[in-house]
Amino acid sequence: MTNFNASAVLVAYKLKRNWGAKIRLVTVVDNEEQKEQALHFMTELIDHARLPKTEVGVYIDNFNVLIKNPPEADLNIFGLDAKPNFVFMDKMVDETKTTCLFIRDSGLENIFA
Repeated sequence: MTNFNASAVLVAYKLKRNWGAKIRLVTVVDNEEQKEQALHFMTELIDHARLPKTEVGVYIDNFNVLIKNPPEADLNIFGLDAKPNFVFMDKMVDETKTTCLFIRDSGLENIFA
């Protein structure tokens, strides 16, 4: 359902803490049932990770359609698969028209630690 990347959340947390950045967690789902599950997951994540004043955006849409008119951001942080897709990375920079940071989660990070 929700693609959770601990590294991305940790980077967002550090940006908020060190530079006062505003955090908005965004995910795209297929239907209303998944939207409710994603909202619950994100609310729990924000609470457990102690991410104060964090906005949540859960959209029922297709990611490739939504990214053409994304929520406004100064920096977009995307998780990467084990084998990076450089075409996807180029596309995200072009589509969002913002700075994009691509992070691969080692599986060792823990936002709750």
